Amino acid sequence: MVSRDNDRRPDLVVCFITSVPRSGPHMAPLGPGDGTGLKVPSVVRFDKLATLDRSVIVGRLGTAPLSWLLAHRGTFEGVFGFATLRPPE
Repeated sequence: MVSRDNDRRPDLVVCFITSVPRSGPHMAPLGPGDGTGLKVPSVVRFDKLATLDRSVIVGRLGTAPLSWLLAHRGTFEGVFGFATLRPPE
């Protein structure tokens, strides 16, 4: 899930995750364990997002470790051009 899970929003933004081995500039590997809920090595596709209504969400699989989130923050932001933004001088 990309968006925060809170009661103020009726929907959630999620990233596509696949167990099919792939690599690319907008993807990041995420392994099983560490509370991810994944059973096999997987790949998160930051370039494939979906907005889902809460009613179709059955439950939470797991959570990506903070160290993984921080390590791949630039990749995620780069997909949307956020990495190139600079504050005004």
